[in-house]
Amino acid sequence: MFIKKWLNELVYLLSFMGARKKKYILGMLGDGFIQACIVIVLPFVFKDLTDFASNKDTSIIGIYLFSKKRK
Repeated sequence: MFIKKWLNELVYLLSFMGARKKKYILGMLGDGFIQACIVIVLPFVFKDLTDFASNKDTSIIGIYLFSKKRK
């Protein structure tokens, strides 16, 4: 609900701006989204890779690879 309201406000504000400013603002939002995804996802990927390297059963990559070999 909050995100929808925020996006509606953003569209309303962008309607008053020129094309160059819109492209700049949307580019900044896209970069911020990509950075947030990297910060959130990367620790899980590194933990999974270290679990796989140490042969732990909690590794998602290991479960995926070994289940493919069994079939």
